Amino acid sequence: MKYLPSVLFAMQNRFRLRREQRLVLWIDHLANSVFRRPLTILDVGGYPSFWAEHRKRPQIAHVFAVNIRTGQPVPGFVVGDAALLPFHNGAVDLVYCNSVIEHIPAVLQVSCFRELCRVGSALYLQTPNPSFCIEPHFCFPFFNILPVASRVYIARYWPFSWYRALPSLTVDDAIREARTLAPVSGRQLLDWSRGVSGYWKLEAERVAGFVKSYCLLREPELNEHA
Repeated sequence: MKYLPSVLFAMQNRFRLRREQRLVLWIDHLANSVFRRPLTILDVGGYPSFWAEHRKRPQIAHVFAVNIRTGQPVPGFVVGDAALLPFHNGAVDLVYCNSVIEHIPAVLQVSCFRELCRVGSALYLQTPNPSFCIEPHFCFPFFNILPVASRVYIARYWPFSWYRALPSLTVDDAIREARTLAPVSGRQLLDWSRGVSGYWKLEAERVAGFVKSYCLLREPELNEHA
């Protein structure tokens, strides 16, 4: 059991690297084949530090980041709510939203999704599969189907929770997440995309044949960015 945290964190990092590679490919595709210029990007729920290396890529013109938590006081960082973004319609070329939508209260998720689509012409939205056997934030089997009281107990005492590896988060933060975490299925993502302009694609990240997470991609129609 003592090796479990290192194994879980190594797996998390491996999948994170894969997602970054997918993101780079998506940015290259949009910049070279769709917009035909470097992109402006909004990272919803992220921080500018994530883009430190990516900013050097010629396909990226500028990166903004919006987060409800206070981040680095640097240009381009905005403290704000994902369900009410402080940007005008079509403000950026691409909205990037990685492992954020499941942290939005369920009653606000659809409006948050519409905000992402309102602000950006293209979209990259990644979220864990609620049916996967291990919940990635708490690293506990079938966490999503447990009663709230059990989830709170795990958040308080389970030693292998991902939150214990993040010094900026407290036990109270983990308990709050355990109560409110609202994972989104692939079917829900597709339902949300219906009626929203653009070309949509849902990709699945698999482990041993099982879907670990989903990535919903939106490519704008030609007249949207002309």
